[in-house]
Amino acid sequence: MSQIYTDAILRHSKTPQNFVGQVGMREPGWFTVAGKFPSCSENIILYIRYTGEIIDDVKWTGSGSTILIASASISSQHVIGKSFSDAFVWADKVFTGFSTKTLELDQLGDIALLEPVKDYPRRVKSAILPAHTIKLAISKIRAQHAR
Repeated sequence: MSQIYTDAILRHSKTPQNFVGQVGMREPGWFTVAGKFPSCSENIILYIRYTGEIIDDVKWTGSGSTILIASASISSQHVIGKSFSDAFVWADKVFTGFSTKTLELDQLGDIALLEPVKDYPRRVKSAILPAHTIKLAISKIRAQHAR
């Protein structure tokens, strides 16, 4: 299992991008959504600031494994500046690719660093929770604006 903990993954877990600590975001103007799988003790809270259909910024907090922290770091950085559509499609490819072991590495950006995780089912949940939460956030934002 040690081969899944590459230098890049360890670097992201030690100095995660866009992590706001356990206090979370207290500033107004951020859309907040929590992600958790029922069978897993890990969790993440995403804070998204957007203009129209563009993600301007993403922050996050949560607790979990090295894989979860690295995935949240990479995922949050990847979707900044993306349209909701592009971010949703990317997150769906991450979620589906890890879940079915059919990763399209050339389309995933730095999240491809987590590719070895696909062979460890208990770690897959950690790798895909941020992508799942991004999809959930975008769906909730769109539903809120459809009213």
